[in-house]
Amino acid sequence: MPVIDIDGKKVFVPEGTSDPESAARKTLRSVSGGESFLGEVGRGIGAGLVGIPQGIATLGSTIVDGVFDTDLTNSLNKYFEEFKPETNSTAGHIAQYITQFGIPGIGVASALSKAGKTAQILSAGAVDAAVATDDVETLSDLFFDEVSDQDRLAKINGSEAAASRLLERAAVFGETAGIVGALPVALKALATTGKATVDVAGVAAAPLVKAVASSPVTTAVTNRLMPSTGQKFTSVEDAITERSDSFMNAVKDRFTFQGALRSDDIAQLKEAQVQETRRQLAQVEQDFGEVMTTIKKAGVRGTLNSTDQDNLAKAIGDYYSPLTRLSYEDTAILADPVARREAAEKIQNRALEIIKSYEDGVGNKIDYKALGIPDNQKISTLLEQQRDIVNLNSETIAGFAGKFDNEFIPTEYGNILDANYGLYTNRTYKAMIDNGYVIDPEQRAKAITELESALVNAGMKNGTEAERKILRANAERAFDDFTSGKADAFQFETPRGNANVLAGAVRKDILKGRTLDNLPQVRKALGEVSGYLEQDWSKSLANTQLQAFQTVKKQANLVGRVQLFDDLDKLNKNAQLYDIKPFIFDEQQVTGLGANRYQPGESFKVGGKEFVKFDDKAGPLAGKVASKTFYDALLDSTDNLFANTYDLLGTPYKTFLALKSAAQYNKTVLSPSAQIRNPTGGILMTLAAGNIPGATTLAKAFSKVFNRFNKDPNKNTFAVEPDADLIASETVKLKKLGIVDDSAAAMTGEIEDLAKFAEQSNFVSRVSNSKAIKGFRNSGFNKGARKAYTGSDSVIRVVNFYQERDTLLRALLKHGDSAIPVTSIKNKTAIQGTNITGNQLLGAENVAKLREAFEKNPIKKGNIEKFLDDNLGNQTTKVGEKDVRLKDIFMDFLDEEAAQLAKNHYQNYNRVGKIVGDLAKLPIGNFAAFPSEIVRTMGNIGYRAAQELASGNPELQKKGMKRAVSALTVTTAFPAAMVELGTQLTGADREQIDAYKRSFAPPWDKTATLVPTGTDSQGNITQMMNLSYTNPYDYLSRPFARLIAEVEEGEAKGEGLINRYSQGFMYGVGEITKPYGTLSIATQLLLDTVKGETETGRRLYSASDTFGDKATKAFVHNLQGMAPPILPFDITSDPAGGILGIGASIKDFPTAVFNSTGLMGDDRLINRRGNRIDPAEALVQGFSGLKIIKPQIGRTLRYRGFETNDVIRAAANEFNRVARSTNVREAEDFVKAYIESNEGRFRGMRDLYLAIEDARLLGLSEQEILKELKTAKVANADYVMAGLFKPSELSKEVITEAYREDYNKARNLLPTSDIGFAQRQLTRQPLEGGYQTPQEIADQVKTNVTPQPSALRQQELNKLLGID
Repeated sequence: MPVIDIDGKKVFVPEGTSDPESAARKTLRSVSGGESFLGEVGRGIGAGLVGIPQGIATLGSTIVDGVFDTDLTNSLNKYFEEFKPETNSTAGHIAQYITQFGIPGIGVASALSKAGKTAQILSAGAVDAAVATDDVETLSDLFFDEVSDQDRLAKINGSEAAASRLLERAAVFGETAGIVGALPVALKALATTGKATVDVAGVAAAPLVKAVASSPVTTAVTNRLMPSTGQKFTSVEDAITERSDSFMNAVKDRFTFQGALRSDDIAQLKEAQVQETRRQLAQVEQDFGEVMTTIKKAGVRGTLNSTDQDNLAKAIGDYYSPLTRLSYEDTAILADPVARREAAEKIQNRALEIIKSYEDGVGNKIDYKALGIPDNQKISTLLEQQRDIVNLNSETIAGFAGKFDNEFIPTEYGNILDANYGLYTNRTYKAMIDNGYVIDPEQRAKAITELESALVNAGMKNGTEAERKILRANAERAFDDFTSGKADAFQFETPRGNANVLAGAVRKDILKGRTLDNLPQVRKALGEVSGYLEQDWSKSLANTQLQAFQTVKKQANLVGRVQLFDDLDKLNKNAQLYDIKPFIFDEQQVTGLGANRYQPGESFKVGGKEFVKFDDKAGPLAGKVASKTFYDALLDSTDNLFANTYDLLGTPYKTFLALKSAAQYNKTVLSPSAQIRNPTGGILMTLAAGNIPGATTLAKAFSKVFNRFNKDPNKNTFAVEPDADLIASETVKLKKLGIVDDSAAAMTGEIEDLAKFAEQSNFVSRVSNSKAIKGFRNSGFNKGARKAYTGSDSVIRVVNFYQERDTLLRALLKHGDSAIPVTSIKNKTAIQGTNITGNQLLGAENVAKLREAFEKNPIKKGNIEKFLDDNLGNQTTKVGEKDVRLKDIFMDFLDEEAAQLAKNHYQNYNRVGKIVGDLAKLPIGNFAAFPSEIVRTMGNIGYRAAQELASGNPELQKKGMKRAVSALTVTTAFPAAMVELGTQLTGADREQIDAYKRSFAPPWDKTATLVPTGTDSQGNITQMMNLSYTNPYDYLSRPFARLIAEVEEGEAKGEGLINRYSQGFMYGVGEITKPYGTLSIATQLLLDTVKGETETGRRLYSASDTFGDKATKAFVHNLQGMAPPILPFDITSDPAGGILGIGASIKDFPTAVFNSTGLMGDDRLINRRGNRIDPAEALVQGFSGLKIIKPQIGRTLRYRGFETNDVIRAAANEFNRVARSTNVREAEDFVKAYIESNEGRFRGMRDLYLAIEDARLLGLSEQEILKELKTAKVANADYVMAGLFKPSELSKEVITEAYREDYNKARNLLPTSDIGFAQRQLTRQPLEGGYQTPQEIADQVKTNVTPQPSALRQQELNKLLGID
């Protein structure tokens, strides 16, 4: 038998083996613990893909063999087997069959979706029979055949083999047809039974839930913990005197969505303001991004040259802001409003003509069809859309002007907006928005000269030298006021400042009302943002985009602020109607005295509670009073202590925060596994809310978020609806509702907020806006990665929205007289209540009509609008003075309600507590937003389930029970079922999993849900899958898992009951606080560098390394720690090569990819750790986001030995410290120190013994255990393996040192006999249970040992030391 060397291991293979190396590798795998689970799945998929053409090809060859008695099929099989991966496990075979039969089956099912049931059944059977191969086992084979088909076919040939193969294919046909025909019936019956059970349980549970919900205890708890529901109406007097500084209020203020606003309704109103501003700004970026992309594409294609690009960019700037060109080229005309408007419109119209000439003119320089750009994304169309945004905001602001108070939005500014309608843009200056902007000295001098002239024209004298100095000082002061933000032209903190900006005014006390229109040099010095002033087309377009962004931002903020204050005033006036506590008061209601005792903006205390009076900036709330806590939360007042601290720390600290932000961004957005886990975790969160989406709903949601695939109606491959405009309008609606929102992703929202805060530093801002960083930020790769990450998050939110909306529709139509609870404050104000029925919304007749239509032809989820159009038509109802379509009212209600529920039940960064933002600015905390959202969403799901169960609506009661069951399943039943499935399939047991977690798991796996995926021939676990990586709700179970684990481990160590549970409780609390309190990635890397070792104890460098080598290795560690996981290589320290001692090693995944192409031999499949790479496993792991653990029990036991040595050394040092005392000590002190030091030694050895017992449970042999202990140089390894304790021995060095005497040290005689007696008592103490109480041993020593005279003790000491 030949011997084959595989990676240093000798393997025997039989003589005559055609491929000895492959056979040897297979033998080695079977001996060393079986195939990799993911590797087998990957190989199974590969085998299935090869099996499809193999089955089809061999079908024809089988017929030929049958007719002509040939063996063509054998030859074809040998050919395909060369490419077909071999599978050796159940997992591999399952993956193969799913792929081999599933892919063709899905294709045929789609093609025959409209065919009859019989045709579908027969076609499914025919397809499976066509792709079947010799290695496919039928059900009859499994139950009745003792010999496999392959073995039987190997013994026959020709027409006989052909007949056997055709019979097997016929069996496949029959079994598939039978399954396809019967399975749907069985599943439908099962689903109907299950659904009916849940529905009945929901209705039956309703009375019980109502009783519990109305109990005093529940009410008290709700008021404490659920601010969204606990804000019940109280009198104004009670609301004023209510204490707001309690501990629970402090917790709610920091950790909940409502925060110090103390009401979900108020928080929704504030969120809506921010949400609309964010939506408009996102639209600006999207539209101008499309414009930039179009011009670049046309340039690359060669149809637009550089001159064309420059002219087009200038025209875009002129169209968007024609007044800018006019203010530089014809300032004289600005004073005449009519002439100014005519001139500006002429510039604007001419610019639009130029733009359209490139789109539709001669030569068709921008061929949208050739570029793959739909008509609704034409440059002219996008620019008109941008002007519409500004125009609509201008109309709204003009409508507000003079409505509340002249100081809020004065009427004259509304008139200015009217006069500039269609032309207006806000002036923006880089000096005010860019911390890194440096004013050109020459341009500054020109600006000062221009200001001097303006001041002279305003009446300032300059005849004498003294007057000229005063004039110069005033000009410089005016310019400095501009750059410092003191001038009204740059302030946007107050409505008065807002209005002044809109009017383009400057401080009247400086220039007597003159505008910057007449000061072009000042504007240039300040860096006016305008496409007109730039020559390069890309810079010109970027400036126009920035101008548009700042214009919309300031307008939308003003509109939102006005609307918010108006809504709050209405909500407060109707507090009793909406069942909330009053929160805004008249001054005399609070003080009990007359009005106007306090100035606007002034704070004061009444009965120990602090209040603030709103100033003129608050519109309808001006002069009103609110608690300071509420006031600060409403206006986002910054905690001065924190703000001042951050400012004091300055640039170095903000630079560190920028690194923290970059590290977190790299580990999420730029991580392939995180990109995959984000949507898979989102699906589980959706299931927890009781929403189970189908493929159609997912596809529809995908089309709404990634609607770039659906823009061309002629190429609408991915769309669910055939109309691209319908998709676009639906997407706009979803954005307005806050469902499609890139900033809502918990991870990226936290990271981006931190980055913005860090950029307040001039240095960080300059680096962030450097060419390299800016280039990467704007690169297609980064934008694509970010869109994929945030987009997948929005897809899940859209799915939840559609599911919630469908439930609400059914509840209102099926049970029109049963009320549903209303969540949206917009809906509450519209219906003026907190509950409503379908009959109240639509009228009983309409509900009956819709219900009848629905029962005849149930609508699919999401297709509600067409259903309502068909059945309600154009019916209208009066809303105020307007006639509004009934269908629109109903759809708005459903949309608003479903949006709030979707945001309540799925992660949303915009709803995290204030604590998350505070923690982000500290060196601690990693992605704190995500776990806080897990707690918030699960709490909301539970509350909504109870609310639905307690409602009188049967449809909602069913949904409530479904939520409760789903939440319980996802959080507990699903993980437990997966572990049980893994143990059953692999033959492992839970004791092995517990043993691994207890003794060998890294910190992040100790409380994780580990599913066994592979065992060796002895049933020992060789692989596990960490399910916690894909289950977001694992965070909720970890504290309990840690508590149980610690209690069980404490019991094994013999610790007391109280100690076990108290320690377990502390560790459990630690699991909850871990995301908030652990060091951030950047902080940990910095600490590693200082300590010279990682968190897990790995040394970064050795003591013998030079300073340069240490610095290089530390730098490499930081670089690798910060690097995005998407990099195809690891950054390593390479003193012998590389660049500056820095090298790189290819990761397993790209190595596997190269191997799969055939460009790399199997001999290269070794990673830098010396382990062999399984290509299939690496590919599946890379594309699935699953994490497979391969326990390294022996190696980990060795490190546990090293840790034990450290514990033993530390314990010995404790005794040595006492023995080397410089003062005289009593003999009893030394005995006590010896006993106590051995307690530490005992604990170390006991922990090691527990690890040894766990290693035995996990399959490590006695020889392997002893080898690892000896390698670690563990003291008394034989004793430890036997479970016996051997205490430390006195060394001559310690005795000698104790005896030594000099001028600063007293002589001590160690009581060696007493210590020897204690040593004998401790020896062979079992390492199971607790250590014998030191005091008991000490007492025993006292009663059994007679005190020795000093001379005898000295004589004994001399003998020990060898002194004559």
